[in-house]
Amino acid sequence: MSDDPPAERPPFDRIGRRRALGLIGTGVLGLLGGRYVPDGLLDRSVPGEPLSVSIKSLPADADTRALRIARFLAENLTAVGVDATVVPTRRETLMRDVLVNQQFDVYVAPFPERTDPDFLRPLFHSRYAETAGWYNPFGFEDGDVDSLLELQRRQRGDQRRQTLATIQEKLSRAQPLSVVAFVDELRALSSSVALGYDANDVHSKLGYLTLSPAELDTQPDQAVRPATETTGTPERTETTATRTPERTETTATRTPERTETTGTPERTETTATRTPERTETTATRTPERTETSDGADAIRMTLTDKRALKNLNPLSATARGDGVVTSLLYDSLGQRIDGRVRPWLADSWTWSGELPVDGTLDVSIREDATWHDGTDLDANDVAFTYRFLSDTSMGALEEPVPAPRFSGRASLLTDVEELDSTTVRLAFDSVSRAVAREALTVPILPAHVWESRASEALAGGIDTEETLTEAVVWANRDPVGSGPLQFRRLQPQERLVLSPFEDHFLADATATHLRPFAGGVAYDGLTFRRAPSSEAAISLIKNGDAEGTGLGIAPSSIPTIGRDPSLNLSVTPTRTFYHVGYNARRPPFDDPAFRRLVARLLDKGYFADEVFEGYGDPAASPLARTDSLAPSLAWNQRDPATPFFGENGRLDTDRAREAFRDAGYRYTGEGELVVT
Repeated sequence: MSDDPPAERPPFDRIGRRRALGLIGTGVLGLLGGRYVPDGLLDRSVPGEPLSVSIKSLPADADTRALRIARFLAENLTAVGVDATVVPTRRETLMRDVLVNQQFDVYVAPFPERTDPDFLRPLFHSRYAETAGWYNPFGFEDGDVDSLLELQRRQRGDQRRQTLATIQEKLSRAQPLSVVAFVDELRALSSSVALGYDANDVHSKLGYLTLSPAELDTQPDQAVRPATETTGTPERTETTATRTPERTETTATRTPERTETTGTPERTETTATRTPERTETTATRTPERTETSDGADAIRMTLTDKRALKNLNPLSATARGDGVVTSLLYDSLGQRIDGRVRPWLADSWTWSGELPVDGTLDVSIREDATWHDGTDLDANDVAFTYRFLSDTSMGALEEPVPAPRFSGRASLLTDVEELDSTTVRLAFDSVSRAVAREALTVPILPAHVWESRASEALAGGIDTEETLTEAVVWANRDPVGSGPLQFRRLQPQERLVLSPFEDHFLADATATHLRPFAGGVAYDGLTFRRAPSSEAAISLIKNGDAEGTGLGIAPSSIPTIGRDPSLNLSVTPTRTFYHVGYNARRPPFDDPAFRRLVARLLDKGYFADEVFEGYGDPAASPLARTDSLAPSLAWNQRDPATPFFGENGRLDTDRAREAFRDAGYRYTGEGELVVT
């Protein structure tokens, strides 16, 4: 999938305008539970009639913050004459409605963390408006923005930053989504687990690879940092101070990975900036721990999102949140380490030609790479993966079926060629090297497992508008990857157990950038178990049944952690941002002026203080926590693009209503806003 006209795309790289409706998840019938029925919201926007709007959000037990934002917006919409209803929707259904079926008026949700700003291209480019996944679910179309999105991927340095600034300013005026706040993830950790790679969040691929089943004081240089310490990268200084007076909190922070905007001279990439060598430890689990069948030295983490415990398909958009769990099972050619994509499954790579005019990358795959089932991993698997991500039907169906995840990164390629059994040549056109390297971060799939999933999925008894492939609907509950951890067993929706892959290349890694991870993991198993709430997760840690919370906990749980010396608090600034998304396919949300007015009903500063309880930064741009943020959109006590109609969470109703009138919208005698 490239951004060139369809006729110019290579055979493996076509993208059709399709909507793979409602079937991505644990299985076709299990996810939908019967015949697909549209929600019918289009019928509610009838010209001349009072406006009725549905706001979809996660329920309180899944995400209190999203629900509170939705309710705040609904209350203010009602105040200005709109019949607004909040519809709490379970996570998989919400993701299906937004990312696949595009059946919504407005929704509130977090956007998963991304690194390079090129994620804006599939998120807002009009050509992705009917593609499943985080590919323009808003139906936003703007020719100028399209051109700029294509331009920025060819640029680097200040030139690219200037283009990205213009894109952000245009998006702030169009408001296909309203960025609310970037969040800091809070996690509870047992004092009996040590962090090894302190530049990374524990809930990340590299974070999990360097956890140790040992007391924190055995690794003083890698211990969790004091709560008052300030850390950061050049683009932003993070402060991780906690708020509980009961005790001085101990926190671990991860600096957001630096967004690459500059190019580098041609060279063969085999190493990276030197990182401190990992301090190895062979300490055993403390006696008070209750051993389980997961292993004498197992690490046990909790997850409040059960999707990762019933679907292990790395390509699923609705079943994947951050994708951390599947990243442990599936390796990519490159891995972002210390802010830059470095060779991982690839032993090395060499650039030829000049980008962004044209260029190729010859990638050498590690000769001893194998899949978890013992099959050799070779160039055929790599070539297969890129073709498969672009079209999971492999050309067998009338229209391509792109993977709901990662096809945007695969679209950076124009061709892939096997040079020999361990070497592939990736061809790029009109992209900078910083952007091209993002294509190296997709999970490599075993061809001998996934090629049989290219056939058409049989959705018996379910009404769908499009043809699907097995790869899109497959739950993949017995995954075969090449990652540092391999699948051991799954108790759906309750527990997932992974074990070290003894034949992984990290066991004998010598490259400088791999030294923190050399020798493999320091535990004999990693278990993820479901916890229904933050409180339940913390209780499991206190009782010795878990070592940490994989997903974030609520700020309200901080006092509990502060009062217990066996617990530590981890605060991680992230690039995950909460946002309000609008369906620009439907009136009146097809009008940018209306979307801007709705955005001004959101008090982001109030949300940062009251909803995120100080563990979030209000923002006006999806690039707010990067060095690519447009200066005009920097937060300075108020929203620079869509300032709130009021203050301290209180709406100035008269002022807001007058603004709607000035924009050409009218009211009935009863004060109801009328659809025009």
